[in-house]
Amino acid sequence: MALMTTIVSCGVTESPPSTSTSLPRPTDAPQATAVQKPGAEAPQSTSRPWEGEREASVTRIIDGDTIEVDIRGIVFQVRYIGIDCPESDHPFGPGATEANRRLVENKMVRLVEDMSDVDEFDRLLRYVYVGDLLVNAEMIRLGYAWAVSYPPNVLHDDLFASLEIQAKEAGAGLWAAPSQLVGYIAVDPNCCQFDSPGDDSENKEEEYVCFRNGGPEAFDLSGCTLRDEYGWTYHFPALSLDLGAIVRVRSGCGEDTAADLHWCHEGATAIWNNDGDTAYLFSPEGYLLLEYSY
Repeated sequence: MALMTTIVSCGVTESPPSTSTSLPRPTDAPQATAVQKPGAEAPQSTSRPWEGEREASVTRIIDGDTIEVDIRGIVFQVRYIGIDCPESDHPFGPGATEANRRLVENKMVRLVEDMSDVDEFDRLLRYVYVGDLLVNAEMIRLGYAWAVSYPPNVLHDDLFASLEIQAKEAGAGLWAAPSQLVGYIAVDPNCCQFDSPGDDSENKEEEYVCFRNGGPEAFDLSGCTLRDEYGWTYHFPALSLDLGAIVRVRSGCGEDTAADLHWCHEGATAIWNNDGDTAYLFSPEGYLLLEYSY
C-alpha cells in the first residue's frame, strides 16, 4: 500500500535538538590523488602520499558537501561520503554552503576513508571530522543534506538514515514546512507507472510519476523540484496545473506538453526502483510540499 504525506502545516517549525553528532575516532588509512600547490614540494607518490589517519586544513568551502583542503602544501578537493546537498544555485543551496562553512571553515579536520579513495572527478571521498564531530552526519541533522547511499562506502548509512528521519520530523532546514498553504498537489497512484514494460533502462519513456491538482485553484509547479530517494532531481519548467488536471513526468526524453513532461534522464538505469521508492516534491524556495512512497 502506498503512503502519501502532504505538508499542510503553517507557521515556524522548531529547530532540531542541539546535540551534535560525534563518533569514535576511526583508524582507516586514506589514499589520495594530489594536485601540487604552487611552490610546494610534491610527495614521492600521488597515489598514497601518507599512511594512516590524516589531518588537513580547510582552505575553501565549495558547497554544502565539498571542501578544499591543504595537506602538507598539496591541495585536494574532498567530497563528503554518504550525503548530498542542494547545488549552490538551487533552493537551500546557499544555506547548505553556509552551514558547511560554519562547521569547517579555516579549521583543522580529520579525513577518514571508507572503501573508495576518490570519485570520478578525482575528489577524495571522506568522512570529515572536526574534533569528534562527524561533519557529514551533522549536515544531515541540521537539515541541509540528504542521506544518500553510495556503495561500497556505506559505513555510516544507518546513522545517516536515522538522522534524516529526525531532521524531517523536526522540520529542519530543507524539511521545513511552507509558511502558508500552497495548494493540494498530490501524486496520483492510479496514473503512475514506476515499472515500465520490458527493460526499464531501455524504456524510460514509459516510466512516469503523475501529479494531480485537487485544490481549489490552479497550482503553479514552475521551478518546483522532484527528487527520488537516490538523489536524482528534476526541475519543473513554467507550468500552471489547472484544477483537476494531471501532469506526467516521464523519465525518458521527448517533447514537453501540458500533460507530459520529460525528465530526459541520461543515466544507465531508470529512475524509479521497481521494489519501492519515494518521490519528494519541493517548492522553488526548497520547502517539502509532498512525499509519496510506494
